[in-house]
Amino acid sequence: MPTRSRHARSDAAANPPAPATRAARVRRFLQKAAEQVARGVLVMAGAWVLSLPTTERLVETWLMAMMVAAACMPFRTAFPLRSASGTASLPDDHEDTLRGRLSRAGARGEFRLHYQPRIDIDTGRIVSAEALLRWQQPDGSLVAPDDFIPEAEETGLIRSIGAWVLEAACRDCRRWQQIGLAGLPVSVNVSAVQFRWGDLESVVEGALLGSGLDPALLEIELTESRALEDSDTGGQIARIAATGVRVAIDDFGKGYSNLARLGELDIQTLKIDRFFLHNIEEDDKGLALLEAIVGLTRRLGLEAVAEGVETPAAAARLAMIGCSRAQGYLWSKPLPPREFEHFALAWEPLGAMDMPKKRAGRPA
Repeated sequence: MPTRSRHARSDAAANPPAPATRAARVRRFLQKAAEQVARGVLVMAGAWVLSLPTTERLVETWLMAMMVAAACMPFRTAFPLRSASGTASLPDDHEDTLRGRLSRAGARGEFRLHYQPRIDIDTGRIVSAEALLRWQQPDGSLVAPDDFIPEAEETGLIRSIGAWVLEAACRDCRRWQQIGLAGLPVSVNVSAVQFRWGDLESVVEGALLGSGLDPALLEIELTESRALEDSDTGGQIARIAATGVRVAIDDFGKGYSNLARLGELDIQTLKIDRFFLHNIEEDDKGLALLEAIVGLTRRLGLEAVAEGVETPAAAARLAMIGCSRAQGYLWSKPLPPREFEHFALAWEPLGAMDMPKKRAGRPA
């Protein structure tokens, strides 16, 4: 078998294959699935290329790097660490960075969902549950969402994380229907970045089909700023709502709302930001403002939900102004799936004026 000369090898090094050629090699590699990258070159077709050392780099690292490269593509921004040749590379301490740990958290099964019940204040019934993402470290500690969601959105990893959240929430909700919690829906927060990708409809559809969940039992929550300020969102919301999935605007009142958009969007629920519940028991002006929001919601034919309820007095004042749906630590902190199931199955409905002295996660 003829061997390449030293001159030929140097020419090849000076003129590396085009990205499309490298992409073809990646596809062949994936087909074989178990092989290592022969030349240590990782390709994301057309735009993003990661060069990796050929030694001590197995499939797990290779695929992790590919995921990071793929995440960067839609934003058309540079990967933060780049070599002189213009290709990005992973730093030696990548294992210890937040971004590095986050990029592997899904594969390692470190993400968790906790559920917080939504209560009908008038009847005391649990009417829904909100899925809240948690990241559990190997030592058992939890990373707060505010500490890693922005990083996930910046890198684009939120796309795969968000898909997992939808799938897991739908599976859990499907299980609820089979264990005595029939008719209990689940609500899932959706990042603005997930909408930006433009394929949220197919992600939602896949989660529903994979779990067998009735679309009417799923609600997705979109932040106020994304829903009311972005003209491209309306079409996606309408198509998702047409499948039977409910759509909610989260943190309403937190930003500068384009109220005219409220009447145009195919939404069913308005979740009022917890800011409006500060000192609601004593602040008459704050109560009047909250009552105006609830009245607007009702006139638009929407359901108003108050977030962050912590005292019986606050729940009573919400009921007084016609806001009958709420959630907060008054009733329960967010609970892991099995704990939530036990909590919901054992729940005894109580009205707003007869709140128990002890609920899950709240001292007596």
